[in-house]
This record gives sequence, structure tokens and C-alpha cells, in this order.
Amino acid sequence: MLRKAVGLLLLGTGVIACPCHLPLTLPLLVGLLGGTALGSLLTSNPLIIGLGALAYFVFAIAMGVKLLGSGGGERAAQSQEMDCCSAAPLSAESQQRQEVEDVVHK
Repeated sequence: MLRKAVGLLLLGTGVIACPCHLPLTLPLLVGLLGGTALGSLLTSNPLIIGLGALAYFVFAIAMGVKLLGSGGGERAAQSQEMDCCSAAPLSAESQQRQEVEDVVHK
């Protein structure tokens, strides 16, 4: 449950920090933080902010997918084990072939 919540949080913040959204989010942040030291830092270093956003985007998306996808792999492996061990019903042709092989072996 916690793993899913953290994965969703990382995916959500990763999408917001995506560099393609930076032309929208950077002016919004500068406007909200105008007159502060952080606002002047954002205004004077857009390249560094863009590279940081790109790094966080890649990290957050990768970790979010890993956290959300990790439980599914275990379940898929368990269901695959159950499927390979269960006896599937044979088709009519396969049943006839099996009967012929049984008669030949006797």
C-alpha cells in the first residue's frame, strides 16, 4: 500500500517536473516566489533548473514505474507457476492421439 502511494507520488511529481512543462511551470514558480531569494535563483539560472528538472524527471519516472510494477511481476510469476502445473483439457484430436499411444504402449 505504501509502495503504491510512493510510486504514484513519484510519477505525479515526475510529470510535473518534466522539462517539456518547464516553459509553463518556471514562470509560474518565478511569479509565486517573486521578491524572494529562491525566485531570483530561478530567474538567474534557468539552464541549471532545467537540467535539475530533467534529472528529477528521469529518476522519478523510473522509480515510480519500478515501485508500481514490482508487485505485478511476483503475481505474474505465481500465476504462471499455477498455470503450468494445472492440467489443461485436451482437444478431441489430442485425446484420440493419447488413446492410440496408450494402446501402442500396452
